[in-house]
Amino acid sequence: MSTRGLIAIMDDDGSCRSIYCHHDMYPSHAGVVLPEHYTTREAVEALLALGDLSALGNTLAECEAYCRDRGEELHEPTHWSDRWVLAREAFNRFWAEYCYLFIDGEWFCSDGGGWMPVAELLE
Repeated sequence: MSTRGLIAIMDDDGSCRSIYCHHDMYPSHAGVVLPEHYTTREAVEALLALGDLSALGNTLAECEAYCRDRGEELHEPTHWSDRWVLAREAFNRFWAEYCYLFIDGEWFCSDGGGWMPVAELLE
């Protein structure tokens, strides 16, 4: 069984871009991998450039990307007007269980009940 989620970044104007990830998006995996291995805007941008993922890895090479690794069509990051629309649509449109958002060097997570820093989620 999969634990679906979105990985997103907030842009300077408050809009967000996200990709879908099908497996292991629960806090004890994605909530650890993202803040430990994707710590800069550049690293997150490189992750998003892979398009949708089957699985998130500690490095870009360890990620399983649908386009790069399976030869499927590249799904560019989806644009959202703000983080609230991102969260709502993550759960309604993608049936995500978690949504992770990189804002100014810090990871936040939503499980449908608002946003909280990933560090607090893991406590």
